[in-house]
Amino acid sequence: MKNIILIFSLLPFLAFGKVCTYNFDADSAKVEFTGYKFTEKVGVKGTFKDFKISAPSKAPSLEGIVGNSSFWLDEMTIDAGKTARNVNIINGLFKEMAGTSIRGVVTNFDKVSKMLTFKLFIGDKTEDVKMVFSHDGERFLAEGKIDLIKIGLKSAFESLSKTCQTFHKGKDGVSKTWSEVALRVTANIKEKCN
Repeated sequence: MKNIILIFSLLPFLAFGKVCTYNFDADSAKVEFTGYKFTEKVGVKGTFKDFKISAPSKAPSLEGIVGNSSFWLDEMTIDAGKTARNVNIINGLFKEMAGTSIRGVVTNFDKVSKMLTFKLFIGDKTEDVKMVFSHDGERFLAEGKIDLIKIGLKSAFESLSKTCQTFHKGKDGVSKTWSEVALRVTANIKEKCN
């Protein structure tokens, strides 16, 4: 008799699996980038002091939060570690773009391949950006990259390269600014299952 009661008490969990909720902590979110200089492709990391990620604070799935998210950032609040570097990036890149708004919206979330796509609006250009993501039950991480020339910002990139020419001269005597920029987004999205 006890076994029958136990089976019936477990039946809802066996039939429907675990029930989870996901909670997004907007204050924990961070948007980071890495640009590259020198022939050896040395990374220069940075972030933005003023940005906003809009997403549901609670959902029954990770997709319910990430798949319904968007972001906006103020490129004039860039923090690349040095004041002179920030000024060079603002004047050399962002002020050369037609329109300076940077925003994006997630358009695809594939939990099987662990890939997401977001539409990036940067200046007057639009680009679909793919990112690989992971989630350990508490921390969400997405990583991808863009190429400033390929998304149509060649003129602004060349301006940045010229502005930074002296600072990007490596051991080989060659000044090199890479058009590739790595992107990284992290946030606390806690999974709670019962």
